[in-house]
Amino acid sequence: LCEFALGGHIVAASRGLLLGRAIPAFPRRMFPHQFWAVRADRGIRAPQDLAGKRVGIVSYENTLQVGVRASLEHQYGLAQNAVHWVAGHRGMIGVDRVPGVALELLEKGKNLETMLLAGELDAMIVPSVIQPIIHGNPRVRGLFDDPKSEEKAYYELTRHFPIMHDVLIKQAVLEKDPWVANSLLEALKRSRQVHLLWMEQPLNLSFAWGRELLREERALLGPNRWI
Repeated sequence: LCEFALGGHIVAASRGLLLGRAIPAFPRRMFPHQFWAVRADRGIRAPQDLAGKRVGIVSYENTLQVGVRASLEHQYGLAQNAVHWVAGHRGMIGVDRVPGVALELLEKGKNLETMLLAGELDAMIVPSVIQPIIHGNPRVRGLFDDPKSEEKAYYELTRHFPIMHDVLIKQAVLEKDPWVANSLLEALKRSRQVHLLWMEQPLNLSFAWGRELLREERALLGPNRWI
């Protein structure tokens, strides 16, 4: 049994590689807009301004990038082939070229953050807030002044809270003990309910208004957004 990146799982499945059978449990979901970092001196004010720009990513198969490309095309009208993607590596399963898409793989030893600060990249979108933004480096900034509003707009448009990871079970396990799938899913559902109940107590969260934030999220996404 394992937690696995959905992007890699999809790439593997498209190539006939059976990594395992997935159950509908999603340990990680994230909207992508909060992670879009751009150079402050390139005049990039909106996603459409990324056309023709060099954008650093972890890998083309990285699950966050699936949501990024979906958002670019369906929310902002910019096709994925309008951007020059610069990938840190091929990914776990491995994507090194996509027909009709400008995809460049970094040479070994190169670093996306360093390239962004040096001006070798125009933007960077990876599944974490990069350190230069956390530390307030004036050379870079988040693309969106209010990423939460952009993410809510994406959800209202698509009704999709992007899945990052799923849970896989080896086929050999299921052939021997098929009950494992249902039992594991029920266990994950129960653990999630315990966690949600725990978060109802403000003293358990390091936020001044944690319970209010939880209520706001439930009102938009529903009570069963993870499983």
